[in-house]
Amino acid sequence: MKKLIFIISILLVGLYGFAYIFSNHMLNSALAKLQNIKEFKIDSVNKNSSILSNNLNFRLQYKDFDLDIDMSSSYNPLFIFNGFKINGDIKDLSQDSVNLAKFSLNIPLYGGKIHIQADISPIQIIQHHSSIKFSNISINSIMDSKKLYFIKTNFDKAKFEFDNINVDMSGIFSEIEYIDGVDFADFNPYALNPSNLKLLIDNLSSNINFINLTSENIRLNSKINAYSLADIFTDLTAKYIMVNGIAFDDISSKIILKNISTSNYKNFIISKPEIVVDNLTIRDLLELKFDILIDNQSLKGLNLNGEFIAYKPISHIKGLEFISIYEKFLISNGVLIQNGNGYVSKFKSNIQNSEIIFNNSVKFSDILSEF
Repeated sequence: MKKLIFIISILLVGLYGFAYIFSNHMLNSALAKLQNIKEFKIDSVNKNSSILSNNLNFRLQYKDFDLDIDMSSSYNPLFIFNGFKINGDIKDLSQDSVNLAKFSLNIPLYGGKIHIQADISPIQIIQHHSSIKFSNISINSIMDSKKLYFIKTNFDKAKFEFDNINVDMSGIFSEIEYIDGVDFADFNPYALNPSNLKLLIDNLSSNINFINLTSENIRLNSKINAYSLADIFTDLTAKYIMVNGIAFDDISSKIILKNISTSNYKNFIISKPEIVVDNLTIRDLLELKFDILIDNQSLKGLNLNGEFIAYKPISHIKGLEFISIYEKFLISNGVLIQNGNGYVSKFKSNIQNSEIIFNNSVKFSDILSEF
């Protein structure tokens, strides 16, 4: 029995010693990675250790940022099962050491994925005539030493002001899963990667020039299949949208983008993309379906095909009464065909000259000449 206790004691001491060495190595590795980034200036490095933790403090400067960063790694013999946990604080030295963020990392001993949780204090950035404000932000992510696989953010409020654009949002949640991971070394903010995206916004209010828009319960789910070219499948819904006082209820749509360049958005047309609105509906009002295939940059190769159905005249909506004269004009010219209490229109483009034709007979150019 004494031998067993002795062996266990030696094992625990050995594990404790290894935990101390590995914990210290993890903090030194984190510091080394930051020091290898040329844009970062790091100084005032202080290290100290206690019985159950290693601690690291340093100053990081980057452009207008002057940060004080504290990191501590706690350890015990059970690390072999649970891995390591690193906790940290980030303070802004340019603002009287205001606490910007707290974070924690769970690092498995045998490689695998690192789990990061961070809580960021309210942020306000004001530059020239623009400002960005965020409430407390909670971030969770999963990564390894080379790739980012998952990131989730949650914050109560956000406000943007740019010249004549004002946007207020509340109840914001986003979640991105990178199916193959995003390599940190080759990160390109304009590249499309295989991923699943979820975005929820409880309330949105915006003022863009003379357009006032408010909305509730916006839900977006998007899946990107991205290899040589990307296909993006998106479901977008909103419980309520009001534009300049004109209200619409229960909006939903399914949108598909096909053959999108994965390397750069500037190559969008070159890759011959296709845009499909599989079904855009506004409850008790209308339904719209169409697809567009773009064959070249001049848009002369535009291939359009779609259908529009109104369950009742759009002019019956409060605030849109003035369009009744246009509805009558389009009905009399065969662009809209009366259908029950509403009307319907089918449209497509002529591949040879991109002329848009309604209901197999009415040319868009003829309508313009009569308007």
